[in-house]
Amino acid sequence: MITAVVITKNEEKMLEGCLNSISWCDEIIIIDNNSEDNTIGIAKKYTDLIFEAGTGSFSDWRNLGLKKASKDWVLYIDADERVSTELKKEILKTIGEKEASSAYAIPRKNIMFGTFVKHGGWYPDYQVRLFKKEKLIGWEGKLHERPKVNGLVGKLKEDMVHYTHRNISDTLNKKLEWSKIEAESRLNTNHPKITWPRIVKVMISEFLRRYIKEEGWKDGTVGFIVAADEAFSMFVIYTRLWEMQQKQ
Repeated sequence: MITAVVITKNEEKMLEGCLNSISWCDEIIIIDNNSEDNTIGIAKKYTDLIFEAGTGSFSDWRNLGLKKASKDWVLYIDADERVSTELKKEILKTIGEKEASSAYAIPRKNIMFGTFVKHGGWYPDYQVRLFKKEKLIGWEGKLHERPKVNGLVGKLKEDMVHYTHRNISDTLNKKLEWSKIEAESRLNTNHPKITWPRIVKVMISEFLRRYIKEEGWKDGTVGFIVAADEAFSMFVIYTRLWEMQQKQ
């Protein structure tokens, strides 16, 4: 009745918890992007449906998972996410209803540096992840991929748990990887020339949005760290973009 699709790359530390949380699904599909650790070994304990991602983007890999899925419903979940018992019950109840929507957005509880971050724009952080297979046209976008759905998108109430920003080292490594894609995207859309005032402006704007407007200060020290980290993300993205423009 339901297929779970997981995209992986060197996720041996997080994958088992993810797969445990979706072991109730009728089918689990792994789309692996050249993992060099024990990701595949862990995945084989739960499924034989393991496919190489190949070249491409997150949208391409999610579309590959859709193509391989054989059940009526498809649930997308990342290796650092977990389906709670309450969410499992809500999903099973929802997909059994005659008047079910074409897709559902799931609220996501972001755990950052070991703390549930409720403010700064981080909650409820709805993600459209549950689909009637026949209603999902496909995914588009290179990094912040978006689904195209034929029909209405509803909302679930129970949370998906997301263990992100687990430590500074992982956070910085991911930032370096994603910032390159973000910068290339801006470069390809002929972004105006980068100057130091523009870099300062986007950093300050992002911090004030997260920490003041979205009330990140209510999360204490973690709220400040996360807001500062998002501002630093802007610095990395726009500095990379400046570098790319210089090479042109």
